[in-house]
Amino acid sequence: MKKMNFRLIAVLSVISIVVALSSCKSKLDKSLELITPFEKYITGKLVLDSIPQQFDTVLYRFVQDFPKHNKSISYLYAASQIAEKRGNGPKAAEYSAFYIDQYPSEKKYRMELAVVAGHYYEMNTQFEKALKYYDILANEFPTEPIAKQAAVTAKMIRLGLITPEQQLEYLKQQIVK
Repeated sequence: MKKMNFRLIAVLSVISIVVALSSCKSKLDKSLELITPFEKYITGKLVLDSIPQQFDTVLYRFVQDFPKHNKSISYLYAASQIAEKRGNGPKAAEYSAFYIDQYPSEKKYRMELAVVAGHYYEMNTQFEKALKYYDILANEFPTEPIAKQAAVTAKMIRLGLITPEQQLEYLKQQIVK
């Protein structure tokens, strides 16, 4: 009888351990469970009406937690797009800057996200941050049309000419010279 109880306890213990281990989900699995149902709405054409309001934050948190995951780059790009399309320029700039800083050798979205970061940092009077991304555009993409515009904008900011009126006045003076 004692052997049978011992065996029963041992078998139940093993079953409990197996059940407990199989029901444990990693942080990665839990994070992906939040994203996977909406993945079809963020890859390819972005469908804002089909994703939750703060989904950009979910994507950004995933990228921060798992920067080397094979989907992190596309999730970060999607987070930036979502924030921008929903009118949250500061978040779009933050996500774009994180992409550029976290993945310096990744070129796929670099130019587009440097434009986003530079523009929204400038719009929110964070001129030092804006300069960093305008310089990236001017230096890393010199043959692209945006490079010249970025270089001029950076020059204006460095001269302290931050309003359109100041910039226009400066350009008029340059033409007269």
